[in-house]
Amino acid sequence: MLPARCWPRRWSGAWPGRSGVGRQWQNLPVPPDTPIPSPTPPVPMPPTTITVNVPPQIIEIAQKSAVTWVTWLPLAASGLVLIGAMVTLYVSNRTNRAAIAAADDREWIKWRREQLVSISNEILTAAHQAGTRLRGFSLWGSEGEVQIVEINNEMAAIPDLARKLELIAGDAFSREVTAIHRSVALCWIFASENFKTVHQSGRVGMAQANTEMSEMTESVGQACRDFTASVRAELKSAGLGQNVTPPSADGTEPRSSEGSAPPPPEPEPESPAAEPE
Repeated sequence: MLPARCWPRRWSGAWPGRSGVGRQWQNLPVPPDTPIPSPTPPVPMPPTTITVNVPPQIIEIAQKSAVTWVTWLPLAASGLVLIGAMVTLYVSNRTNRAAIAAADDREWIKWRREQLVSISNEILTAAHQAGTRLRGFSLWGSEGEVQIVEINNEMAAIPDLARKLELIAGDAFSREVTAIHRSVALCWIFASENFKTVHQSGRVGMAQANTEMSEMTESVGQACRDFTASVRAELKSAGLGQNVTPPSADGTEPRSSEGSAPPPPEPEPESPAAEPE
């Protein structure tokens, strides 16, 4: 049975505005065997083609490409160039420092070699001149006192030169220089004590005095040869300038890089002053 809202209605009464009581719609019952009409199916429409004339347009397709990181290439290249320049500068500075240090070492070795040769030459010259003059002490006459004073002044230069040599080579040649000064001082003492009495001892006494003086001067020559050999060995050594460091700025003495220090030099004999006439 259909719902009440679907029942057919019948108009009863007059239209509104006319005389009489208006009738209303009344729901009439529908028999159950009444057929219900089916809905009308839609009529298919033929397809319609619509043509629209659109003017040509330029379509730009934006997509992610290498443009986003290509813009950083100049900055990355600049960074790489800067890093390479800094590394090159560091290596160059280190090489320059090493070259400057090597040049300083060569200058120090050269200066030390020159000073060593110069001071050694002065020491050998003073010893040779003093020994040569003392060898002929028996021939001195009235000028013997003058000879003694002059030779004493020549001998005084040897300790001064030895102190200069210590600044260059440390204690490497202290024993040889001390031996030279000792041997020359012994010759000077013997000559100053006997040059007045050698003429009074006769020919035999003079010959004996000359023999003793020759032995003493020979010791001077031997000491000079030992000193020369030591200096020559130092000059020929490959490590010249390495066993002794240059004096530092704080005034400390140069120290030898070898394990043990050389023994202290023997005390030098004091040169007696020349006696006035």
